[in-house]
Amino acid sequence: MVDAEADHENNSLPVNTFKLLLADNTVVYKNAGDLKVVDRSYLRPDDVVGSVSDDNGQLGVITGVNTTLDLAKRDTETHVFTGVSPSTLRRVRSFNLGDFVVSGPWLGQVVEVSIDVDVLFDDGAVCRVTNAESKKLKGVDGTVARRNTMYRHQMNSLLNPGEHVSAPDPCSLFKAARWLNGSWNPNREIGKVSKVQTSGVLVYWIASMHHGTDKGLIKASAPSAYQNPDDLTFFCAAYDCSWGVADRCFFREDNVTDDECEAPTAQAKVEIPIDASVKNYFFLLMELNSKSPWASSRACVSWFNKAREVECDDIVTVYALKKDWSRLSADYGDIVIRLLPSGSTTGEITPLLKGKKKKSVVAADLSWVGHVVDLLNDRHVQVKWGDGSMSTVFPHEIVVVEEEHYLDLLDEMHNWVVVDNIVDAPEELDTPNTCR
Repeated sequence: MVDAEADHENNSLPVNTFKLLLADNTVVYKNAGDLKVVDRSYLRPDDVVGSVSDDNGQLGVITGVNTTLDLAKRDTETHVFTGVSPSTLRRVRSFNLGDFVVSGPWLGQVVEVSIDVDVLFDDGAVCRVTNAESKKLKGVDGTVARRNTMYRHQMNSLLNPGEHVSAPDPCSLFKAARWLNGSWNPNREIGKVSKVQTSGVLVYWIASMHHGTDKGLIKASAPSAYQNPDDLTFFCAAYDCSWGVADRCFFREDNVTDDECEAPTAQAKVEIPIDASVKNYFFLLMELNSKSPWASSRACVSWFNKAREVECDDIVTVYALKKDWSRLSADYGDIVIRLLPSGSTTGEITPLLKGKKKKSVVAADLSWVGHVVDLLNDRHVQVKWGDGSMSTVFPHEIVVVEEEHYLDLLDEMHNWVVVDNIVDAPEELDTPNTCR
């Protein structure tokens, strides 16, 4: 997979030389002439595309994307499964950076993730290191090649089941940890990761059913930014955080617990990185009236007044138009919120807007947040909602959630988290200690 950030990181790279991430997490540099494109995973709904083989051919708009994955066993390049649906897999962490999550009538985006790691030692002792990545727990590998490796931190953890781990000061770290089996021993310096569990997430709340995307109202009444993963429902991943080469995953089986899924002896449950071929299929719509993309074109336009009622229809040249980027516009693939009728205050959902109560019966309801799947000729928008249902709505009945990169949201959040002096942050389960 080409590292899109390489151009910004290293200006000394020769022209037409790309930085590549391989399935085993190693990094290589290759000339463009030695490479063949096998996937264009950056394409997304609403992108305008044309045929590679015909530069002067018709243009189209991507209206939907279907992704299949080719998998390989960990630390090998042997394909064991091809054409796997992402819905049959789960990631190492229950939530990743950039994930959209739902709590009651609130939609948010994960901007920080904390993980607890269980470390198994050769003698059978097990300890749990809370917030493990920030405490410098890291993988141990004596080979020189490890220095030439990387990973996509938004989708993956540095710490994966089966890896041997230690720390710059293992004596202090392991002594302060919680021991699940056995007790601390200064001779235990290197162990193996037996379990990775997401223990807490920081969520930037971006929309709700009453408030839409009004940042002022959301900030005033949203739930706590610090959330227990068990109180959240996954909605979808951000486009910048979709599957890619070298991502780690497990097979998802409804009748198997997480602990069993991480057992390295089970053939169908072994940890596997995604190999090099992530395939996407694109559906095109909306051809221009001429084979030449620059030819003069006209469009039939329905105009709306402030009440969103039809005023008149008109035929105009496309050059006399500009795209409406207001909250009432919607395009293929957009995340949208179904707004409650104006003045509506009834129903069980109202108390949850205060953000002080935990999940209730309606907390997992995803019928109000969805993706735009079609723009209909009668000015309706077709939406596939999070609960799997499909319906058509007028533009004024929904609000579009504009996606932002999770790092930008994190920077914005830090400004007001510090000012507001949030006091409900998760407490550390262990206390600093020193070895003697």
